[in-house]
Amino acid sequence: MNFKRITPGKLKTPLFCILILILLSIAALIFFDTKNIVNPSFKDIEIDSSADIFLNNFKQTSTTNGVKEWSLKAASAKIINAQNLALLEDVSVLVFTEKDTQVEITAKNGRLDTKTHDIVLSDKVIVNYEGTLLKTDKLHYEKKSHIIYSTGPVEIENKSSTIKADSLHADLKDSTLKLEGNVKGNFIEVFE
Repeated sequence: MNFKRITPGKLKTPLFCILILILLSIAALIFFDTKNIVNPSFKDIEIDSSADIFLNNFKQTSTTNGVKEWSLKAASAKIINAQNLALLEDVSVLVFTEKDTQVEITAKNGRLDTKTHDIVLSDKVIVNYEGTLLKTDKLHYEKKSHIIYSTGPVEIENKSSTIKADSLHADLKDSTLKLEGNVKGNFIEVFE
């Protein structure tokens, strides 16, 4: 095989031509891209001016004198400082009782008073307390008195019974539950 030796002088001209072609191509791309850029226009944008801040994966814990009273998680929160309010979506609350038990509450929506730490949960509210489920459309939690109540219909069920009532009042300090209005129930005797 015979290889011809290419001298640097013979390479200058083709490399120079290739360099010029590359520069012209880049200039053409820049020129035509800027000609085709359309300024984006935004239509029908809604801005919620009432919210001070939106948060995803919102978490908050309430304590009194170093004792944890509840822990709250929400998929999102809309904070409105002027009203001391947090509007919550996909909410989960863990309430701690005086007797070292936990009450788990889930709901689609919620409202947290950021000053008093009172909570109102709504839309598919489910309370789970040691295997007993409570279902309602709206549930209130008052931090100062440590009570949970519902002024609407409630249904409580576990393995052996179902109870329905028009309202509910639960005191978490002394673990008492009061049902009122059209209280009806089904009980199954379990033999062990």
